[in-house]
Amino acid sequence: MAENSIIRLHNASQITLRATVRYADGNLVDLNGFAFRWVMVAAASQDTVAPPALVTLTSAGGGIVVTDAAAGEVEVRIPNGSFDGLTGVHRWQLIATDASSNEWVVSTGPMHFWPTA
Repeated sequence: MAENSIIRLHNASQITLRATVRYADGNLVDLNGFAFRWVMVAAASQDTVAPPALVTLTSAGGGIVVTDAAAGEVEVRIPNGSFDGLTGVHRWQLIATDASSNEWVVSTGPMHFWPTA
């Protein structure tokens, strides 16, 4: 997932988003013991968001999978139907929580939906 790159989808799409989590210095984060949450909220613009979350997926619920903890690799597996009825610009965030309950946004960006015909 490239930060702030717009993702364009039809609202009935399913998608897998992949991210490599790194520290600010570029070193990989070992994801052993981390929990993840992916949320999407309405966006008045690409940089302005309005809660509450319209879609929420978690690693505990199986929607997010750490595919290689040592390499900092994680996948967000968004099932078909998650975006039903959504149109327009939204903003998503991938949020990590470490074993000490510290939480931070590790990736974010806009997502634009078109209605299905």
